[in-house]
Amino acid sequence: SLWAVAALNIESLSIKQRLNLFEFLAKAWPKQDEFARLSTAKVFGQLLSQSFQHVRQGLSKQVPIRLNKQSISRRTDYIKRFDNTLSQFFEFPINEIRVSALFEVARAYRDLIQELTALPAPRDLSAIEQQTYRKTLAELTEPLSHKCKELEQQAFHAATERFISPEQMTTIRQAYFASHSDKAQDLMEGWTKPQIRSLKAALLPKIEEIRNQQQGLLSAWTEAIATNRSTLLPYFLHSLPSTTLDEGARLRVRAVSLEALGQVSHALEELEQLALWDQPDICEALITYSVALLAKEKTRKYLQACADTLSQSSPELMAIAVTWAKPVLSQNLQSQLDRVAVVSERKEDK
Repeated sequence: SLWAVAALNIESLSIKQRLNLFEFLAKAWPKQDEFARLSTAKVFGQLLSQSFQHVRQGLSKQVPIRLNKQSISRRTDYIKRFDNTLSQFFEFPINEIRVSALFEVARAYRDLIQELTALPAPRDLSAIEQQTYRKTLAELTEPLSHKCKELEQQAFHAATERFISPEQMTTIRQAYFASHSDKAQDLMEGWTKPQIRSLKAALLPKIEEIRNQQQGLLSAWTEAIATNRSTLLPYFLHSLPSTTLDEGARLRVRAVSLEALGQVSHALEELEQLALWDQPDICEALITYSVALLAKEKTRKYLQACADTLSQSSPELMAIAVTWAKPVLSQNLQSQLDRVAVVSERKEDK
């Protein structure tokens, strides 16, 4: 399957060849050993997402729409094959790829709708015939529009439920809000995008503190991160369980490593699962990403869990999260918010 990953970069592949390659990779890549998956995940994710987009854009060029039944049927057949093939990635272990697959299939249906509606009507139609033509076109595009919106919704929920990179989220959000304006207005009310730092920037200072006490493997790992030698990171991840590092240190090392290997979603999921809510750097990272990625339910959950920690370490971030997510206020959370308000008032007085 590693050769198949490399083949994604071949420009001359036809649409059918790429679809066959997708089908093979969807089944073969998850079966690779952990070392191989970690080593190739970043390049694999980038090439696969680019190739999804390449095939989707190629449909318009290689299978153009014309005003006849044969042309429309041929294009819809290709889209169905594209849909069926990429659906094998809808539950893929890398969430960035999962979201990319959902999004590109949705865009394929959206492209078809736009091309159909842009077709010029046949000439010399009577008024009644023009009305019939428009009605037929609406009946043809209506189920396509429904399918497209459904897939956009799935892509957006996958992005917010399990996280993706902020850059990918920008593209998903714009497409989703363009066709779901009612939900956009509700979701964006009170939202302020927090300043996002990489997990490396957020978690590395605490790791540096630990490194001063424990050398060996951690020193070698820190050097690999500092010099962007990501090819060494799978080895460090494999060796982590045998170290004397405490649970928090291991978690931070894994999260920073996974981010460097192109798996931001996996890194954030691990931070969430271990639930070290008394650690300010971890709380701030999770809250920042959950707000930035519009994951409202996650933000509410995190606020309930780490209100005390966050109110001490970053009251400004807590205020941003609470204003947007509007969590159900427990007595403890309300007391923390009152404390944040007092701090803010003091800063304004100064």
